[in-house]
Amino acid sequence: MDGVLPLAIGTATKAITQLQSGGKVYTGAVTLGFATTTEDLDGEVVERTPLTAPLADAAIDAAMQTFVGDIIQVAPLYSAVRVNGRRLYEYARAGEPVTRPERHAHVSEFVRTGPTSFDATAGTQSFTFRATVSKGTYIRTLSVDLGRKLGLAAS
Repeated sequence: MDGVLPLAIGTATKAITQLQSGGKVYTGAVTLGFATTTEDLDGEVVERTPLTAPLADAAIDAAMQTFVGDIIQVAPLYSAVRVNGRRLYEYARAGEPVTRPERHAHVSEFVRTGPTSFDATAGTQSFTFRATVSKGTYIRTLSVDLGRKLGLAAS
């Protein structure tokens, strides 16, 4: 995923709170068929659910629409969220169990933006998406939750 980092100088810094509380638009890609420790392509693969045939685009689109509205997400284990004064990624790196907090989020839009690509050899199916979401929404987790909804591991 790519992003934009807004910078504010002088009196414009007063607008930072308003910018941060507004909705955000993300673009990214989902790969169905495997999951990683970090919920993105940088982590180690921890689960595989190889596809033997591609899912229909209509089935993916319908599953994506079920996330539009108010949702509850569990914070990713590899995130900076604090639990008992420590960041979740510190628990993850130490291999220590921790109960991850839930967060309320709002998804205004979650749509596929391109055709799906099926890789029969790897047993994966990938596609790009656009998501318009509230502050605090975990996009990685949205992808993982979509996979779960489809009965597959996802990153």
